[in-house]
Amino acid sequence: PRRQGRFGFAIDRFAAQGVGFVGKIALNTTPLFDNLNLIDCDLRARGCISLDREGLDIRRFGAGKVQLNPANPEARKLFLDYFDDVIARHARAYADLWYDYGWGAGPWISLNQGYDDWTVGAFVRESGKARTLDAATQARLKKLARPAKDSSDYLARWEALTSTNAPAVRAAWLKWRSRCVTDFTRELVARCRRDNPALRLFIQVSPGEASYAENGIDLKEIAAIDGVRLAASAFVIGARAEIKKADAAALEAFDEKLRAAEAAYRGKLTGLREVCGSVPL
Repeated sequence: PRRQGRFGFAIDRFAAQGVGFVGKIALNTTPLFDNLNLIDCDLRARGCISLDREGLDIRRFGAGKVQLNPANPEARKLFLDYFDDVIARHARAYADLWYDYGWGAGPWISLNQGYDDWTVGAFVRESGKARTLDAATQARLKKLARPAKDSSDYLARWEALTSTNAPAVRAAWLKWRSRCVTDFTRELVARCRRDNPALRLFIQVSPGEASYAENGIDLKEIAAIDGVRLAASAFVIGARAEIKKADAAALEAFDEKLRAAEAAYRGKLTGLREVCGSVPL
């Protein structure tokens, strides 16, 4: 099991007997992104690493993992290529694959991510082509897309794109970010199903408005992708347990939100029955 060859032999023999496995893709980055200072290619300059509202790398967890830019097609390809070989060799043995959006790459870490030159420039160009904003607003955004000189330029971008005082700009920014995550999800599903079209990809999510605003997860768009099923994140179960200890009224309100999520994604969202005793899917 500790060697690639032995793993392949075992999993393929089980598959020959009709025994399938549920694989889990537990990657939030790759060795390439973890060793940016040891390679010749400047991935930051190419937009593969998105920066926060202070112009710093987005790092996650205690190990300080550098996060890839979900808006950048090259970054997404580098990430998907990393585990392509394992899926290609053993795709027929997997009945399903499991991917956690609370841990893995794909969604934005938070609304504080994505204010580097490449990402803001891409948003301004694409919104200009789509004409989602008026000409005066688009002109102001073009100025923001000029190369940043210091941390104040990154902060200015964050303020302009997320301010509730400019609802049209904020809405366009959030929608664009969600499309990036949806595109990543489509590419992930296509890669996973290339050698096994019957394979299903279960994506762990936390149903709620914050998933869209903070992480760019549009549950309806992702649920509509062929081959995808949504699964309630373990974080939902943990959050409910904490609320249950504190306040009965808050618990009922929390459960009502979960029931609404289940109703909205019936047939595509699993795990809520175990969480709040709602109608089985």
